[in-house]
Amino acid sequence: MQASFNVTLVAAVLILLMSGAGSQLKGQGRSSGPAPEIELLVGTAENCNAGTVTTDRNFLNCGTDPIGWSVRDGSADTTERLYVGVTANVNAGVVSTDPGFRGGATKPVGSVTTSKYGGRQLYVGTVPNCNQGEVTTNSRHKGCDTREIGYTYQKR
Repeated sequence: MQASFNVTLVAAVLILLMSGAGSQLKGQGRSSGPAPEIELLVGTAENCNAGTVTTDRNFLNCGTDPIGWSVRDGSADTTERLYVGVTANVNAGVVSTDPGFRGGATKPVGSVTTSKYGGRQLYVGTVPNCNQGEVTTNSRHKGCDTREIGYTYQKR
């Protein structure tokens, strides 16, 4: 009787999975994409933090919007490593590709990824005394040149 029950249970599970009813289980196992690390946000307030990528929801006491996630270093399809400044009045809260950003201390917050994961395009400022080292969503951040570095990761 126990063997008959086990066969019936296995058959029922297979039917559920094949019919798509098991789709709620998707995403609970291993993911085919990179592993998310830290949520990234972008400043939204003109004359305050607009366009600057941060990990602080209240960056410079102004508004921010979520733009996706960094991914764990070593995950599939990463491009550049990201750091966030941790030195008050120097670089605190600003995401950069430079581990020595503005001469202050930083901590790693993962990496950016390729475009195939549906996230937001990110750039890094390239102009000294303007936007150098700042990660942004704006290709002309602070009116100065940038270069593309990759994308945030969108959780599915």
